[in-house]
Formats: sequence, C-alpha cells, structure tokens
Amino acid sequence: MACFEAKVDTRFEKISNLHPCFSGGANMSRGRVHLPVSPACNIQCRFCKRIFNKSEQRPGVAGRLLTPEQAAQLVDKALTLCPEITVVGIAGPGDTLATTHALETFRLVHRRHPELENNFTVIFDSAIDEPYKDQYCCSAYVRENIAREYPEIAAKYTRAMQKASAWVQENKDETARIQVENKWVAGDAKINAEVLKTFNYIPSYSQAYDMFGLLAEQLQKVGMLEADVDTKALPQNSFVKLDNIPYQ
Repeated sequence: MACFEAKVDTRFEKISNLHPCFSGGANMSRGRVHLPVSPACNIQCRFCKRIFNKSEQRPGVAGRLLTPEQAAQLVDKALTLCPEITVVGIAGPGDTLATTHALETFRLVHRRHPELENNFTVIFDSAIDEPYKDQYCCSAYVRENIAREYPEIAAKYTRAMQKASAWVQENKDETARIQVENKWVAGDAKINAEVLKTFNYIPSYSQAYDMFGLLAEQLQKVGMLEADVDTKALPQNSFVKLDNIPYQ
C-alpha cells in the first residue's frame, strides 16, 4: 500500500487552530460569533434568499441586520457570556464586501478586542493565483443566427466590446467610479478599482478560443458536459471570424 504525506498550507494554521469549525481541538474549547452586518450583494443568485429568519438558529441565518456599532456592542456582550470566543465572522445576509459595513465592523471590534481573530483570510484569488492568473476570462457572444444573418451587426458589437475593454484597461479608476455611481455594482469605488486592477482587460480572440476548448474538456471530466460532446469540434463550431475585426 502506498502512503502519501499530506501537505498542510501553513498560511491558515493560525485560523485553523482558533476556529471551532476547522479544528478538531478547538471545536470543544473555542467559540465564534457571526455578525449580520452586510445587507447588499453584487449579484442576484436565484437559489439565494437574503431574508431575515428569526426561527432558525444556525450560522449564516440572520434574524435582523446590525449596524457596525451594534455588532461591536454584541461582541462585548458575547464575550461576557462566553469568554472562549476566539473568532468573529460575518453572517451576511449579503455579500461581505459589497458594502463597507463588514470592514467598519472589523475595525470597531479590533479596536475593542485586538486579541480576536476578525480579519479577512484570502483562501484563493483566481486573478493572481496559479494556475488561473494567466488564463483568459471572459467572453461575450452573439446568437448564431445574428452572426450568420447579420454579420455587420455582430461585427459592430464585437468592435464596441473590444474598444470598451481597451478603455477599461487604461481607465480602471474611472471605470470603478462609473460603476458605483450608476449602481451597477455595490460598494466603494476605491475598493472596486483595486479589484479591477488585478485583471487584464485586453481582448483576445485566440486566447478565448483556446480557453473555450480547455474549459470544455475540464467540464466534461467532472460530468458537467455530456460525455458524447466533441470538445475539439465545440470551439470550431462556436467561433467565427467576421470582417473588419482585429484578431490576435
């Protein structure tokens, strides 16, 4: 029988030892509190219900929304009742970073209780971590009948997308400001700009083509794409070159 040595990611060793959900030792001796302070979300997932529920008692379910000040006061009371609490988390009910409420809550809690673990831990970032940081994402498409019957419209749309992408690449601070002011995304313009700066917005037909085929193969391996789909022919049948479009 072959034995393999497990590799432990030391980046998360501290939080693992303190968090009762992640440690076999801490789950009997440590506590954590979840604070519902984040009301908004950047997306509208159909399966997600960001509602208040006063009958269920479990992590992630909020009975009401708290302000950062109320959340900090709640931590004071929680520590009085249960001094074993070592971790403070955010329980939604929306996206934690869609507003500044969570960051302000952490600032207030840390000011009062610097011994608690209450900051953000980045587990994975597809914009800067291997193997995805250099892979192409994302693509915009038109319907097959539009490309076939109205190629000049499809070409005009493609040129517009390419010009917009090039503008965003050179003006990410301004892009973030426009997004927030028009309420196309939630949150703070400065934070959104920092996120935009981790991405490359240079459009590429060839990279999109290659990535389309690679993703098809990966999706087929995990069962999300039918086994009888020809992943080699799929990108060939899905991409078309139009006149007066720069390709690279």
